[in-house]
Amino acid sequence: MSGHSQGATTIVGAYGVSTAVHWRGVWLLGLRGNALWRGRWSLPGGRVEDYETVREAAHRELLEETGLRADMHQMRLLMSMDLGEGRTLAVHLWNAPPDKPLNPFAASDCLGTAWLTIEAILAMPEAAKT
Repeated sequence: MSGHSQGATTIVGAYGVSTAVHWRGVWLLGLRGNALWRGRWSLPGGRVEDYETVREAAHRELLEETGLRADMHQMRLLMSMDLGEGRTLAVHLWNAPPDKPLNPFAASDCLGTAWLTIEAILAMPEAAKT
């Protein structure tokens, strides 16, 4: 079983990453474009490559899907979740500086992006999010 490093923490079986981006009181979601989750809103993320730490993978996926370049030293592991079958999802948090202008755009398998309040996210029908 392989493990991916998150600084001093190793996440065994790390499979995927997501990044929760918080900025000026809102959260960034991306509209998925790949076949399995097409049309559903989610945190930017994807798979961890063999050569990456989970933080590097979260940084890369955020950049690939939204064009945003996070400061990797400000990204913190928020939680890891067991997906079963020896796979783990690592979720990172980036509290983006409020004075930093952020203009995400849809890239990679992302069809669109939106800044939403937590209330708006919670009010979404479950079928609209992953």
